[in-house]
Amino acid sequence: MLLLNEILYEKVIERAVSSTQILVFVHSRRDTVRTGKALREMAFVKDQLRIILRPDSESKKILEAIVEKENINSAELK
Repeated sequence: MLLLNEILYEKVIERAVSSTQILVFVHSRRDTVRTGKALREMAFVKDQLRIILRPDSESKKILEAIVEKENINSAELK
């Protein structure tokens, strides 16, 4: 699974630079969280987090507003 995540990460970074949105399909809901965390961790380690999580994106603002409004407490969704 580690090799698959590394390959996925390279593809995500490749497209994140030139695209505004990326959609990654995984096998299960559990894999969604695992894959997201793996991508985030790799980006953090390689100091490329700003490429994936753009602070000025409208999507990020909308999601933050929803989490705050609905008082979502799941640490995995924040």
